Amino acid sequence: FAHLFPAALLFDSLCRGIMPVHSKMSGARRVAAVAAVGASAGALAGTAFVAPRLNAAKTSNTHDQMLNSGVAVPFSESTGRLNIPALGMAGIAAAAAGASKARRCHASNPTKQRKVAVALQARGGDDDTRVCIPLEELRNTDVDKVGGKSASLGEMISQLSDVGVPVPGGFSTTAYAYKEFLDKGGINDFINEKLSDETIYTDVNKLMEVGKAVRDKIMDTPFQPNFEEELKAQWLRVSGGDEKFTFAVRSSATAEDLPDASFAGQQETYLNVMGYEDMKQKVHLVFASLFTDRAISYRHDRGFEHEKVQLCATCQKMVRSETGAAGVMFSLDTESGFDKVVFVTSAYGLGETVVGGTVNPDEWYVFKPTLAEGKNAIIARTMGSKLIKMVYKAGGGSETVDTS
Repeated sequence: FAHLFPAALLFDSLCRGIMPVHSKMSGARRVAAVAAVGASAGALAGTAFVAPRLNAAKTSNTHDQMLNSGVAVPFSESTGRLNIPALGMAGIAAAAAGASKARRCHASNPTKQRKVAVALQARGGDDDTRVCIPLEELRNTDVDKVGGKSASLGEMISQLSDVGVPVPGGFSTTAYAYKEFLDKGGINDFINEKLSDETIYTDVNKLMEVGKAVRDKIMDTPFQPNFEEELKAQWLRVSGGDEKFTFAVRSSATAEDLPDASFAGQQETYLNVMGYEDMKQKVHLVFASLFTDRAISYRHDRGFEHEKVQLCATCQKMVRSETGAAGVMFSLDTESGFDKVVFVTSAYGLGETVVGGTVNPDEWYVFKPTLAEGKNAIIARTMGSKLIKMVYKAGGGSETVDTS
């Protein structure tokens, strides 16, 4: 696709296309969003953190080596899960056969079983007590640990490096950390008491009052020392200690969207976050945003228990797409579901305006079969007005400016 857009694919700090059902776009326009498009990718691609994907032909040997080292591996001993999108049906069959053989071997080999346990613990296992996890270690099966956005980012980092698509790295706080924060901070009882009053769901003023009280309680409660320690360690790892290094801090909820329930856009996103103290504050604000008035009411109306939803913070390296353009690419037509086209939207500046629907972007439809034949594949294009763009604000944060 790069020959149609010489600047290639830019995964800006929002990486909205990474979250098919977790972006802020409403309705069908959120379906299968797979990439952010930008004009400034070329100069910045080399700075992104990219984790290599295991070569399918070498997975077995590499897997054993990693097990022997007691490190995390993107291969499940219980399911035989490999890089299925890249392997295809033949790979699925091979993976299943390999998993069956592995289970038979492990059943008769206690030593190797212990090594598997070590690897699982490094990866978190069923009882993952890590409070922060690098995005490079995550896969799309980790939604319960780090929420949808973080899990999807980890999957993309692992899957796209071999095809030359750089995805900015970072880390995610975990659902375990969020639950610990609410429990040990004494916030849970406060929240349950406040939200148990059924009258707040029919009285807007009461809802606003209770929502603010819950958010204030969260913001007034300090993080646990072990969480702050790990948060700073991850900030140092990614930023190198540079106070001018910029992050995007975004929400990543464990509640997944359903056909009749969408949690898109209910929590906060913060861009151009500079320095550890600023990042810590934005993580705190993200945690509090699980209890916006809208989110409280929506979960109640849809029958979701408040205590069953955890919120994580995705802290990801920013890419300065505001010097060019950014947008969203969909792997199919968002209105009809037709899967033989790629639908691309793009506008000047950071991709937040496109995702939030606050700008009228340029649009392209690309026909996949023609593209595969190396022929001119653009079958429709529309130039949007693009009257505004979002840019970095001096000293941190972002702002919207006119383009006229």
